[in-house]
Amino acid sequence: MIASGTKKFPLVEEGIHTAVCNWIIGLGMQHNDKFNTSQLKVLIGWQLLDEEVEVNGEMLPRQISRTFSLSLSEKSLLRPFLKGWRGKDFTPEEINAFPVESLLGKGAQIQVIHNTGTNGTYASVENALPLPKGVKIPKVETKYFDFDEPATYAVFDSLPKYLRNQIYEAENFCDLGIDYDPDQDDQERTVPSVNTPKQSFNMADYEEVC
Repeated sequence: MIASGTKKFPLVEEGIHTAVCNWIIGLGMQHNDKFNTSQLKVLIGWQLLDEEVEVNGEMLPRQISRTFSLSLSEKSLLRPFLKGWRGKDFTPEEINAFPVESLLGKGAQIQVIHNTGTNGTYASVENALPLPKGVKIPKVETKYFDFDEPATYAVFDSLPKYLRNQIYEAENFCDLGIDYDPDQDDQERTVPSVNTPKQSFNMADYEEVC
């Protein structure tokens, strides 16, 4: 008999999903032990418009995300992914300074596939395409966190714990001045990490981790 504090949810179904980008979360400078390198990382998240999950008796939209190195070089994974999503390549000006947060609120057709890793089977965002012409998307709540923009730090406490922990592991986390203890349970926290209003319930705690 095994007790667990983590609730398991069914995987997002494989196939093409209509979605809207609602998360752009900077993860800071993350170290890769396998290759002994460090790179800036960003997580892009989407709220699915065609699939829901039951949480505490309530049907809520599914959430899925993918993490990329924050680079638009020709060898990067982010550049061809965004090229497919936008339906066009980047201009030289965009390559030099593309505001990733401009993706917030943008619709997409995302392809989800199931992969198997050391921790079992998981759902992964493989590709993204533009929405067909004429398709309307609803306005959704968005979250934006950027190491270079202190005004976004108030979002930190509303992120799911696994994301806060990942941001905490960034080599440049100390530069943020955010007070956070990854070993402390959320129920034990009485003071927010930053001066921010209390956050209402949202799907952040029920994301499909990729």
